[in-house]
Amino acid sequence: MKKYWHVIGIGIQNNLTYRVNYLTRTLFSFIPLFAMLSLWRTIYAGKGQGSALGGYMQV
Repeated sequence: MKKYWHVIGIGIQNNLTYRVNYLTRTLFSFIPLFAMLSLWRTIYAGKGQGSALGGYMQV
């Protein structure tokens, strides 16, 4: 019976490892998204001031 509990424990560990890796990848994939949103918000923050966009002239 001890060997069955060991096999069940290994299965649970494998399942948790997969889920933790998935969650970690999902959370860290949001970092580039937030960086790009922050970049574009900064660029467009001064859009109402003349015809320049981030210090560059719009075409």
